[in-house]
Amino acid sequence: MTTTMTANNNVESFAAHFQRLEKNDAFARSWFHPVRKAALARFVESGFPTTKDEDWRFTNIKAIKSVDWKSADGVSDGCSAKIIDPQLLEQFGIGTTTATLVFVDGCLAPALSSTDRLPKGVRVERLSDAIKNENKLLASHLGQVATQKDNAFALLNTALVDNGAFIHLAANAVAEKPIHLVFVSTGDQATASHPRTMIIAEDNSQATIVESYIGLDGIGLDGVGLEPATYLTNAVTEVVAGAGANIRHHKIVQESDDAFHFGTLGVSLQRDSRFTSTNICTDGRLTRNNVEARLLGEGGQCTFNGLSMLGGEQLVDNHLYIEHAAAHCESWQYYKGIYNDASHGVFSGRIFVRDGAQKTDAKQTNMTLLLSDRAQIDSKPQLEIFADDVKCTHGATIGQIDEEAIFYLRARGLTDAGARSMMIHAFASQTLNEITVEPLRERLEALVQERLPKG
Repeated sequence: MTTTMTANNNVESFAAHFQRLEKNDAFARSWFHPVRKAALARFVESGFPTTKDEDWRFTNIKAIKSVDWKSADGVSDGCSAKIIDPQLLEQFGIGTTTATLVFVDGCLAPALSSTDRLPKGVRVERLSDAIKNENKLLASHLGQVATQKDNAFALLNTALVDNGAFIHLAANAVAEKPIHLVFVSTGDQATASHPRTMIIAEDNSQATIVESYIGLDGIGLDGVGLEPATYLTNAVTEVVAGAGANIRHHKIVQESDDAFHFGTLGVSLQRDSRFTSTNICTDGRLTRNNVEARLLGEGGQCTFNGLSMLGGEQLVDNHLYIEHAAAHCESWQYYKGIYNDASHGVFSGRIFVRDGAQKTDAKQTNMTLLLSDRAQIDSKPQLEIFADDVKCTHGATIGQIDEEAIFYLRARGLTDAGARSMMIHAFASQTLNEITVEPLRERLEALVQERLPKG
């Protein structure tokens, strides 16, 4: 079921869509409704960001206001996914999983999903079902992890979240195989979807979670080619890691060529917990990734890896904020970009060390490879430290392929294209090797290989 928004896609049109949803009793009577309403009010007050805002000065989002969006009403019981050929999704598989949830244009597709291999203590279900069942654990965390005050898209997601997943790991629970969440946009209409994922990992639990954002890129529901269409994915993922929990997270953005992707990842880490996230972006017209992590208990560790490989006029904007609020915590940021043609990368990383967070160890690195004179990167690493016994470093490197290294490789029999391909692949492999799901890593290795200079 879809609802057509007004042709002038502005703040008022999203507010009007919210009012239409309120006519649904299940929506209006939900315990989550006051949270939605408060988020909408803040969104209407603040509006969309512009290039006059410091955090958005390199990213212009005016194009999203010119689209007549259609929105999947995943918040209602009438939401039903479009039927697509399962073979279209085989190329995005990650092997055997603990559970797989597939959402098509914001609606759960039960025929493509599977939760029949869940071990004891692991729960994976549709978020709307958990909200409907008034899950108390969910109510204490949903909307509390990802800061929304200055994030218009997170506010919009909270107000209009149409579907998503709830993952709960009980204390000491272990998911041996990855949990896969697949968000598919069919590309046959200009759809705006607002998927939400809530992950609660109690003490000493372990899991690997993969989020795949996929555009069929002009492939019809029956596999017949279509003209690529514009769509908007506005996703929020919140993670709560209890004491001693260990969560590995992989996010893959393979949207369609004319798609907009806005993603927010909020992480809360307690004592001795571990969180490792790898973000791979290879497609999409405009992608914005907001990451915020808070180390709230001593001994916590978090690592954020990123790799963007873009061409054409694509843009990716990565914003990271890591807050050290407890002593003896460690954080690492390693973000790489490979930009060709007239593509554009933005990186803003901020490490914030609070007073009392002694013995903090934090490192931030942004490395960029420009393959064209027209490609560009805006990099802004930042440190803000209020403790005196810390070890914090940050840095950024920007450059082109080392011509001396190319000469060295050519002297040993490689062609120019082959030498450049080897150098680029070596640059990307360090990040890809951080992906612990072997079938996923192999698929991404092949994708990178396809885009390298041939020779």
